[in-house]
Amino acid sequence: EPELLKLMCELGNSTVNQIYEAQCEGPGSRKPTASSSRQDKEAWIKDKYVEKKFLRKVPSAPAREAPRPWRVQKCHRHHSSPRAPAARRKVRLEPVLPSV
Repeated sequence: EPELLKLMCELGNSTVNQIYEAQCEGPGSRKPTASSSRQDKEAWIKDKYVEKKFLRKVPSAPAREAPRPWRVQKCHRHHSSPRAPAARRKVRLEPVLPSV
């Protein structure tokens, strides 16, 4: 998933670990160390990223509650004038030459 990988790169390792390891305090979910076996490390990585075992569970909304509509408002920049101020405007005046 390229979008997820890009997001992870932008967030940084510590932030991503806070998300993916939010609930890793339970029994049998001990983070491997540098001296842990390759098998333990691979199992941890699979549990963390594939199975997403350590993510904090999001409470589900009650079934009878209707979803709230979202509204997006466009932001407008405030410009005093579409033209440049008179002090900045440059006008080039050239003399009109008589035609020969």
